[in-house]
Amino acid sequence: MDTNQKNMSIPVVLKGTNYLLWSRITKTALKSRGLWGYVDPQVEAIDKGKAVEEGSKKEQEDQFVLAALQSSLEPAILAAYSYAETARELWETLLGVYGNMSNVSRIFEVKKALNEIHHRDRAFKDLFGEYRGLWAELELLRPQTTDAKELSERRDQDLVFGLLLSLNSSFKDFIHHILRFDKLPSFTEVCMQIQREEGSKGLFQQPSETAHVVKEVAQFGGQVGRKGYPQVDKRKFECEHCKMKGHTKEKCWTLYPHLKPKRLREGGSPWGRY
Repeated sequence: MDTNQKNMSIPVVLKGTNYLLWSRITKTALKSRGLWGYVDPQVEAIDKGKAVEEGSKKEQEDQFVLAALQSSLEPAILAAYSYAETARELWETLLGVYGNMSNVSRIFEVKKALNEIHHRDRAFKDLFGEYRGLWAELELLRPQTTDAKELSERRDQDLVFGLLLSLNSSFKDFIHHILRFDKLPSFTEVCMQIQREEGSKGLFQQPSETAHVVKEVAQFGGQVGRKGYPQVDKRKFECEHCKMKGHTKEKCWTLYPHLKPKRLREGGSPWGRY
């Protein structure tokens, strides 16, 4: 093994989501040193039955490639796949785990990162490095093309991506669900699904007086009443409609006269409601 091979290093660390960039850089590094055959599935694997001297050399080079691959892995990934005994076994395992990741999902993540990138107090060279790196990965995910159909599909994708990026954090699970598929739903279909999702959120998250009571108990503490429920000083409430204290808008007698107790409708003291 010559000195040039011994000094080989892979400049990109595999973190999982950047598999496409990592595999491309790694392939270039291995090919430049004539070592790509140790991971290329189209090249015949090492023949264990060949001469001992030749087999020993190939095994040494294979272990060198394996070590180079391992040194380019994030610690958590290295720990998970350190059992691989040959370079090809590790390469094919990583391909199976990370290479099948939906390009749609990764394109969205890269576009989101580009949308959120900020200079802050960093040196410009650091900002530029991150920015250019993201664009380089996006160019790998979306190679240049003049195909009209492909360009139309990318436009449709960008329309959906822009909409998903505008949603608030409560739609995080919904966004992950949409991006699970290899092909995005149409813009119209995504809009319909967002409306359904919003409707279901509203159905199960309606504000109520119970929520106000729970909040008051948490803030001020409560005593156990005659029926075993916490007693809350309702005079702390203030109606958003009539601005009077002692009740919430949901229980306002001005808005809902039928809620007023019969004895008060007949002239009883209003202070009994407290």
